[in-house]
Amino acid sequence: MTPAQNRRLVTEGWQKEDYERDRQFVAKHKLTAGADEVYVNGDSFIPGARALEGLFKARMFAEV
Repeated sequence: MTPAQNRRLVTEGWQKEDYERDRQFVAKHKLTAGADEVYVNGDSFIPGARALEGLFKARMFAEV
């Protein structure tokens, strides 16, 4: 493996500007229009959006 192939991409996570840009994109394209519930993976500035993690874990570990 060459040094270039062995590199890892490291991010610092989303900054405030990233959340703002995400919120603006969703609003511009009306991605939440008509939705009863809006779930997001992680933090969000999208109005009314809820984190998916709690629901996901509850259903994942629920009795079948």
